[in-house]
Amino acid sequence: MDDLHRALTSEHILPTAYLYAVSMKGRCILGRCLRHLHRSSTGEFADDHRIRTSSVVSYSIRDGAMVVKTLSGSTYVLLNYSEGWSLDKVTTAVQRFITP
Repeated sequence: MDDLHRALTSEHILPTAYLYAVSMKGRCILGRCLRHLHRSSTGEFADDHRIRTSSVVSYSIRDGAMVVKTLSGSTYVLLNYSEGWSLDKVTTAVQRFITP
């Protein structure tokens, strides 16, 4: 919960959404979204909905969380990981096709 609080209150990160229960498929991040900027009244991008991002084009580690930018121009903060995934494993996967 400390990581979530730190990410949500950081002045250095202005993401499209926060993602948790994160894993990867190819160059895309899979996860559940939280506080998505484009959530709609019809439920699209609502909290706890699963999403698949476009391809990751860059990443950084800020305030202890991975921040990824995607081909569509979105920025996501990764809060925690699905079973079998970790910050190290996602970093290794992303490093195969991009350089920070």
